[in-house]
Amino acid sequence: MFNVLKKSITLLALVISVVSNAFANSASLSVAVGIENYDFKPFFNEFTHKTGIQIEVMAFENNELKSQLLQKANSASLPDVVIVPSDYLGLEQLQFSTIPDNWLNQALNPKARESTKHGSGYKGIPFIFGNHLLLYYNKKWIKEPPRTWTELFNLAPKLPLGKELIAWNYFEMYWFAAFYNSFDEPLIRAGYATIDPEAMISSLLMYDELKQKSHLDIECNYSCMVEKFESGNVAMVINGSWIFNKWMDKMGEDIGVANLPAYHTRPMRSFYSPHVIAFPNEGIEGKKKALLKAFSQFIQSSQVQNQVWARLHTLPVRQDTLDKLSHNDSNLQLLIDGLENTVALPNDTAMAYVWEAMLKGITRYEAGIMNAAQAADYMQYVTNKSINHAKQKHSN
Repeated sequence: MFNVLKKSITLLALVISVVSNAFANSASLSVAVGIENYDFKPFFNEFTHKTGIQIEVMAFENNELKSQLLQKANSASLPDVVIVPSDYLGLEQLQFSTIPDNWLNQALNPKARESTKHGSGYKGIPFIFGNHLLLYYNKKWIKEPPRTWTELFNLAPKLPLGKELIAWNYFEMYWFAAFYNSFDEPLIRAGYATIDPEAMISSLLMYDELKQKSHLDIECNYSCMVEKFESGNVAMVINGSWIFNKWMDKMGEDIGVANLPAYHTRPMRSFYSPHVIAFPNEGIEGKKKALLKAFSQFIQSSQVQNQVWARLHTLPVRQDTLDKLSHNDSNLQLLIDGLENTVALPNDTAMAYVWEAMLKGITRYEAGIMNAAQAADYMQYVTNKSINHAKQKHSN
């Protein structure tokens, strides 16, 4: 009788084990990503190997990711997880879960952590860090990087004949914002778009002054700027942290990295934005809460963060990992130091309208259609009009 009972208990334990394994193997999370910048699949594969939880990837072109997510919100078909730039956290239509404090690892860099706030709570968990602008220079002609724009202009006579001094993506507003931010006036206050007129007038005048003094080719777009620097036709460029690793590999000892030059005593302040994981449709309150927590812990773990630089060529979000990275590489230390004067990109839907309005205003200013004061007023007018139109459309 005892042997029969023992066999029954053993059989029951085996059945429970089989059922548990079957559940683990059938558990899955759908994750939406943009496909052009980073390959997250190796991390997904490691997570599945470690937990048995399958990852179903929903991949979109970067320029379609936002519109696709909004369409899926309308059709109630949102994924369980998204990996997106932090400014997406302001898309309230996606109903992102508020992240409990105890889901955020204590080792996270404070700036990375704070940049996931929207409203009164955290709406995402940082995964990778950076997207800030830096000054890159060719060491063949620039021995010491300029600390100010005045020092930068003084380098022009020392360049070989035919070499351009500097290039940046003049009509891309992420670049222009670094000049505006030097006046320490936010573009978003308490959820409202508030373009400070005095700061914007000063920014436009400064932007135009620096363009003229550097003889900038304003028609040279991003691809043109990259090609000019790589071919040695321009001595310095303002570009993002995202190209750091490529240029280190391509140009080797000829490339240098520095913080953006100050305008007199005003340091330029680039925006920065991490990529975050976030949970649409209040997912934390749903039946997959345990799976989502497991995924969030995995992403923040030392195991993953220690591999971010090698695999994705961008910065990890854990401070202890950042500290280890910078020990043996002075250029990488400069890349990390470049975050010191940066400003978090606002996680607010109004930023989409601010970008559009700033481009319209600066284009009219450059064309001589408006002066700086008129362009600053026009930017605020266009922003308000676009936001009001969007609210009316949403309410209908």
